[in-house]
Amino acid sequence: MSQDRYFDILRYLHFSNNEHMSAGDRIFKIRNIWDVTNQNFKSLLNPHKIFSIDESLILHKGRLFFRQYIPNKASKFGIKTFSLVDEATKVILSSMIYSGKTHDLKFSTKEFGYGGAIVMQLMEPYLGLNHHIYCDNWFTSPNLALELLSRQTYLCGTIRKDRKNLDAPKTKMKKGEVIVKSANEVMTEFWRDKKIVSMISTIHNHEMKEITQRGTGNTINKPVSVLEYNAHARGIDQGDMMMHFYTMRKKCVKWYKKLFFHLVDICLYNAFRLFVNWKPPPKPMTFIAFRMNVIRQIMERYGLKENMSSEIVSSQLAQNPSRLSGRHFPSFNPPTSGKRHGSRKCRVCASSKEKTKETVYQCSSCKVPLCVVPCFEIYHTRKNIN
Repeated sequence: MSQDRYFDILRYLHFSNNEHMSAGDRIFKIRNIWDVTNQNFKSLLNPHKIFSIDESLILHKGRLFFRQYIPNKASKFGIKTFSLVDEATKVILSSMIYSGKTHDLKFSTKEFGYGGAIVMQLMEPYLGLNHHIYCDNWFTSPNLALELLSRQTYLCGTIRKDRKNLDAPKTKMKKGEVIVKSANEVMTEFWRDKKIVSMISTIHNHEMKEITQRGTGNTINKPVSVLEYNAHARGIDQGDMMMHFYTMRKKCVKWYKKLFFHLVDICLYNAFRLFVNWKPPPKPMTFIAFRMNVIRQIMERYGLKENMSSEIVSSQLAQNPSRLSGRHFPSFNPPTSGKRHGSRKCRVCASSKEKTKETVYQCSSCKVPLCVVPCFEIYHTRKNIN
């Protein structure tokens, strides 16, 4: 497929019929494909015991009513999503788009707060199965903990001291001091470190554990609930980091197309997690290597059709040099004396006015030395290269 053909398809890419738009549904343009894909995620595996729930931000700087600003995220402006992660495999089981507080939820926001209603909705297929959930103070509340407990589901997380029905200590605490309260099988813990850390849990009993601090080597006593929370509460962060480095999302596209590309990224990430967990290679495969393998297999399966007539193929080759068609992949240069991978002058850099650079990479089919970024793409997409 040519670049122009790809951009033509991207221009007209659509996922819904505007004539059937529901009144007040802000994510109508992406809802159908988002819901179907999430349904498929749930069938990927039988989930393990421990889940985590957290928010992500998909970078988007365009005009959008429900665009969010989260200062502690790498991408500070964008579309917020909430994800349910299986902690043992790091597979994303479900994801919701935040479209503002008018978003229809099945569970009461008055009773659990908006964050608690999100937790109930994401966990709905898994309630009553003795799962453990870890999430931060945006989601937690005593009412949510009690409701989950009544449905045989257990919660642990940080909690805001101003939550309704939370009996927070009013006296000043010294460093290392712990105040523990318990009612109706819900434990709240207030531990003073550099500042007060407030925890709520229906998983743990109060217990302290001695750990060694990194860097200083000093020992410190920490509540087990804090240690377990730190170990399990950020499952989505690892996925966000990996998808951020190798994303399909592009600039200057409409918000629903950006969400679609994010959905493709999640599919690739989940496939990678399943591959690593159930069919580990002799050496651990990286996410980028896995993506490249998927791309190669797609090209082998859906590339140039064998039944195309030789006249059509020859006419296409006549219009374009061989480097502009076919499959091209980077590889290392042949070894030279004293070097595992020989260095050669990049063909594209040499043809430009910029300073010539040497590279250890070449095109495996053209045998031309090229920098991987951006010269490899330039050489295989532009006709006029000296």
